[in-house]
This record gives sequence, C-alpha cells and structure tokens, in this order.
Amino acid sequence: MALTPVSRMALESALTEPSANTEIKDILEINDNTAGTVAASKAVIYSAAGAIVGHPIAGGSFVPVLGTATAMPASGSLLVKNTYYEEALTNGETFLLPTVANSTAGDWIIFRQPSAITNDQKITIGSAPSGGFAVGCQLTGVRVTSTASFESTDLSVAADNSVILEGDTNGCGLGVINFVFNGTAWTVSSMIRNRGNGSADVVGSAGCRFAATA
Repeated sequence: MALTPVSRMALESALTEPSANTEIKDILEINDNTAGTVAASKAVIYSAAGAIVGHPIAGGSFVPVLGTATAMPASGSLLVKNTYYEEALTNGETFLLPTVANSTAGDWIIFRQPSAITNDQKITIGSAPSGGFAVGCQLTGVRVTSTASFESTDLSVAADNSVILEGDTNGCGLGVINFVFNGTAWTVSSMIRNRGNGSADVVGSAGCRFAATA
C-alpha cells in the first residue's frame, strides 16, 4: 500500500537521525519502487538535510525560500534563473527567459507585479529564442466585483513562447507569474488579480495571456 504524504514525511525525518533504523529505509525503498516516483519527489520536496523547502508552483515543482526580491532589469534584458523579481512596473517592457540550452531542470524564475500596470501597457516575458513553453500550462486569474468573484484561465499551446501581462482599467493589473524549467521546456503558472471594479476578465485576450512572439 502506498504511503500517505504525512507518513512519508515522518519516515524521511527519521532518516536524518544517526540512529535511523535500516528497516525504515527498506520501507521507503519498497514504497518508492512501487510508486515509481521516488527520486523526483524527494528531489523537489526535501533539501539535502531532509527539510521541506519552498512552495509549490508550476508543474507541481517546489522552489527554495524566495528571500529578498530583486528589481527587474532594463527592458529587453535576460532574466536570471533562480531569482525572485518584484517591481511595480507601469509601462510596457519586455524580458527574455534563459534558452533551453542554458537551463537545467528545476531552474525557476518568479515575477511579482505588486500594483496595477497602466491601462493598455504590456509586460512581455519570453521570446522565440527562449523556446516554446510546455503545452498545457495554465495561467489563472481572479477578478472581484462588488457582489461576486470570477476565475478565468488560459492554456498554453505548442506555439506559445511568451506571457503578456496587459493592463486594463477594470481588469488585469497585478499578480504573480511563475516559471519552472522541467528539463525540456519552461512551464508557467500564475495568480493574477484585477484593478478597478473587476468588470473585465484578468486572464484572456485583453489581460494576462500566452502568446507567440518573435
């Protein structure tokens, strides 16, 4: 029978003690072989010391504790992998992701827009040289009106290589976009929120969306 996440955590913690019982190791190995996903799960959930690290983002991966945010570089610059960026950008700017050849599975980039971007201005992250995103990535956004809240999504297709965050007076304005390299392509997820009265979708053709750019 497969171990529950809680049971696995307890057993893994025991292994960090000098007196760890070999029988516990055997249980984990048997369970790992049965599940067939052991190495990957240990790699993304535990640090070398056996402690839980980070939080889940794109593709179910985990990233280290983010630490102090870094301001975004000049428009047109290459974003540095394994970096948490945060800046209240107001005008349209473009940024590049590391190419596939220069990326390793587990690399990540996080961008947080903490306040609303100017109406109709676009922040673009990605380009054709960076390579296409993994197919099926999902951008998610939530808009809140005076009486209700609504969720909208956009899924990446084979041609998509960029994410566009476009300001809208009563729609897309701020949020977080996560990028994780899966060993073959960059994966993407997001949580975008509205500005104004929330009458327009925050994810979609006039908001945050996937796109194919040069």
